[in-house]
Amino acid sequence: SINQQYRFDVEGHVSTFGHPEWARTHEPASSTSPAVSTLIQSGATCIGTTVIDNFAYGISGQNKHFGTPTNPAVPARVPGGSSSGAAVAVAANFVDFSLGQLLIYSQFSVQVSILHHTNGVDTSGGVRVPAGFCGILGFRPSHGAVSHVGIIPISTSLDTVGWFAKDPDILRRVGHILLQAPFVMQRSPRQIVIADDCFQQLNVPLDRSSQVVIKATEKLFGKQVLKHINLEDYISSKVPSLKAYSNQKLNGELKSSSLKLLASIMQFLQRHEFGNKHDEWMSIVKPDLHPAVSAQLQEKFDVSEVEIENSKSVRTEMRAALNSLLKVIILLCSLFNLKSF
Repeated sequence: SINQQYRFDVEGHVSTFGHPEWARTHEPASSTSPAVSTLIQSGATCIGTTVIDNFAYGISGQNKHFGTPTNPAVPARVPGGSSSGAAVAVAANFVDFSLGQLLIYSQFSVQVSILHHTNGVDTSGGVRVPAGFCGILGFRPSHGAVSHVGIIPISTSLDTVGWFAKDPDILRRVGHILLQAPFVMQRSPRQIVIADDCFQQLNVPLDRSSQVVIKATEKLFGKQVLKHINLEDYISSKVPSLKAYSNQKLNGELKSSSLKLLASIMQFLQRHEFGNKHDEWMSIVKPDLHPAVSAQLQEKFDVSEVEIENSKSVRTEMRAALNSLLKVIILLCSLFNLKSF
């Protein structure tokens, strides 16, 4: 069965987009999102939808209108967002895998008897964050690898369909269906790069973060595949457009680190693209929002075309830099939103 985030169109149903006012002011979908229909055609059955932050714009997974799903891993903590309900459904063993806000019960093949899954959309962590908070697997493929048709957009240049599972084999099988990729023999990586500076930014001791990753990698593939880099230095040398921001304030703060600059630029582009799609509706309806979402969306957002184009230049250069780095290696870093670019 499939559990999906309620940003995906399902024929005959109205998406809430994480807010009752959205459902009240929109018509039922006339067709089903290809991401959902592909799974259904492979044997899945949609059994329900799950909670997200208001307009999938939060990272805590909290929703004042529909309630906040309980994190099965740590009930006293938030589940993470935006795809909180989908992650919780997998973590609580309600389903085997999920698309951001849909619950699916499926029988894909003779080899896989009964599967449940949930899918999500990862714009700036919407799959990766709740997966980490709930102690399950979350996968965000490359931008555009899975069709965006029939998905309510937040940021068209960043929105990426992802999915959750507990079992790595199920995660892989769902990926083969959504990515339309053939099954091939698994190959060992030729090189794995550890981005040491990303782990150092965590509020977690290195013996509980990077050292765990390093030891696990060495056990699986041997020490010879490991290489350590400073990702910030690499980005600074490969993304020259960042220099334009070196002495400027972004989101009211002076950013010195290229990693922090990238995060702010990503948030800037996300807010700009969200506004292009939804600010008119927001100004007319004036929906009541969770405070964390309200702080981001209801603040006046005036930007110039020059600022937008400069940010897009950074994004283009960043994508090229990461593509070059990842051609022959696997990059391991902390939960930092670099791949959102």
